[in-house]
Amino acid sequence: MEVEFPSRIDEVRFDLASEGATPPKEKSIEGATVEFKGFVPQAAWGATMTVAVHFADPKEGAKFRIGQNDVEYVMPGDQKRFGWIATASYADGVYTFVTNWRNGGRTDLPKEVRLRIPRGVVVKNVPFCFKDVELK
Repeated sequence: MEVEFPSRIDEVRFDLASEGATPPKEKSIEGATVEFKGFVPQAAWGATMTVAVHFADPKEGAKFRIGQNDVEYVMPGDQKRFGWIATASYADGVYTFVTNWRNGGRTDLPKEVRLRIPRGVVVKNVPFCFKDVELK
C-alpha cells in the first residue's frame, strides 16, 4: 500500500490576545508567507478565524490542503482544542481558509493558535496483509 506523508511540516503561531485585535499579521516560512487576517469572536458559539497562505510556487499552492488537525487553538492553562475548516479556496497563488472554533459554553477565548503547514509529499510503501480474516 502506498501512503503519502508531508515531506516537512512548518509550524506558525499567532498570539490571539494581541494579534487578534490588529490583523493582518504575517509570518514567513520557506517558500511562503502565512497571513493572519482575523479572529472574530461570535458571542453565541465561538469564533471564526481567517488565514491566507501566499506561496512562492503556484504549483505548490494548488496542491496544498489543510486539515482540522493542522489548526490547534491553545486555551489558558495550555489546553489544546481543535476547530473545523469551514471554507478553503485557492486562487492566484494564495490558499485562503476559514476555521471555526466552538467555545463549548466557555467565556474565555484561546490565547494562541498554532498552524501546521504540511509541505511536499513523500510516498512510502507500507506492507499490508489480512491476517485471520476469512475472505469470501
